[in-house]
Amino acid sequence: MRDAIATVDTDVLIIGSGAGGAVTAAALARAGRSVVVLEEGPWVDPDAMAPFSLAEMVAKYRHGGSSAALGRPAIAYAEGRCVGGSTEINSGLYHRLPDELADEWQHIYRIEEFGRESLAHYSQRIEDELTVSMLPGAPPASSAVLERGATKLGWRSVEFSRVFRYEKNGRAVKQTMARTFLPAAIAAGARILADCRVVKLLHSNGRVAGARCEHRRDDGTREPLMVRAEHVFVCAGATQTPALLQRSGIRRNIGNGLKMHPTVKIAARFPSPIDHGDVPMHWEENANRSKLRERNDRMEVC
Repeated sequence: MRDAIATVDTDVLIIGSGAGGAVTAAALARAGRSVVVLEEGPWVDPDAMAPFSLAEMVAKYRHGGSSAALGRPAIAYAEGRCVGGSTEINSGLYHRLPDELADEWQHIYRIEEFGRESLAHYSQRIEDELTVSMLPGAPPASSAVLERGATKLGWRSVEFSRVFRYEKNGRAVKQTMARTFLPAAIAAGARILADCRVVKLLHSNGRVAGARCEHRRDDGTREPLMVRAEHVFVCAGATQTPALLQRSGIRRNIGNGLKMHPTVKIAARFPSPIDHGDVPMHWEENANRSKLRERNDRMEVC
């Protein structure tokens, strides 16, 4: 006889513990719902490893940091695979969804309560809880160079805010989900199941009613697990969410395209050393290129 499959019942199942899953878990757990969060990767203490070290890449990154989208051209990218998701490995840069984009999505997809006023309210709540802020002092040398260069070229230069808490001694602490919303969700009664890969979503009477999973034990062996839920949120990121939906038979308009924000590397020679120990805090945009893009957008709309 086969061993009985372990089963977990909950009001809310959340797949993925990154920014989307952690915020959702904290909000619903605080509202009194029973919440289970499934995370494919391990739980790694945020202070256990040096940032951007080889040990961190092995422990927290999917495929050890060697993920790639195959196409023309092939694009390498980094993706978190641990409790807290990519918030544990990124640089903590933060900006709100632009108002014009929120208005466009609300109109095209007919999403109620998705206007700029509603989003601004929720964004402010998250920013306050995460202590989103600008640098309290001067920017790093690399960022200052970018700002001076943009000014000379007549480009627009903007400083990004960061999801960091700056302590009185000057120490900057990145406010990852494993430091913020996940502990808040646990304090409110949520359960976080790490090392638990969701194989497929379960359907019942025409709706998603849970998930079939593989849970990795401490000894490395795997056990099947079934989670049944009244409500299911798939918050597995831009690549893993469509992959899971497709594995579960949900394919209409799912995973048909991939858009990435490109970065350009430019080498330059300076008269003195430039300290690149911190992440540049500014980004620049050529005003003429922006106007050209806006004109092309108008042509496409017409």
